[in-house]
Amino acid sequence: MIQKILTFIIVISAVFWVVYRFYRFSKQNVGPCGGCISKNCSSCPAIDLKAEAERRKNAKSEKSAER
Repeated sequence: MIQKILTFIIVISAVFWVVYRFYRFSKQNVGPCGGCISKNCSSCPAIDLKAEAERRKNAKSEKSAER
């Protein structure tokens, strides 16, 4: 009887763990700052990376315009 109870507890906890991980994974991909733990996006890596790409794009277009 104790084996059935322990097995039931393990199976139920495994199911809850899978549901929790799925929920957390689905919430993580809602935006560019989904993985951030910061309260504001002033130092979000996604925004910093986007700004760097924009600066490089502008610099490249300025060099081609000079030629």
